[in-house]
Amino acid sequence: MKLASEKCSQQYPRGLAAPARRLAAQTIDSAISFFLMVVIGGLLSFISLHSIASLLGMIVGGGYFLFSDGMGEGQSIGKKVMKISVVDESTISGCSYLQSFVRNFLKFFLLFLDWIFVFFGDRKRLGDMIASTVVVNMK
Repeated sequence: MKLASEKCSQQYPRGLAAPARRLAAQTIDSAISFFLMVVIGGLLSFISLHSIASLLGMIVGGGYFLFSDGMGEGQSIGKKVMKISVVDESTISGCSYLQSFVRNFLKFFLLFLDWIFVFFGDRKRLGDMIASTVVVNMK
């Protein structure tokens, strides 16, 4: 019987992304999402559209947070900076926008509990398990 790490290295030749790289990418993406919410909300508030500004800021910032892993080759801006990528576990191609939504939507409910799973076996969060994705190193 093969160890989980041996199986993963054969299935994902680039290797699974380390938890520290994943956390750094998540921190960058969270900052971008927050920045979008604040900037859009703040700019529109100056022209007396407070309720619309808040809503639009939440939609744009939240949209980035939920769908950004579906960009390009499964790389949000944070993941691109950290040279990691979210891929479909069966095709090893970049995750879709639907997979990005599924894996990131759960963060709202599971928060830090979800990250505990990253330190074991296939290094997959619950969101990754449900969306059938895995986070790997880029070339």
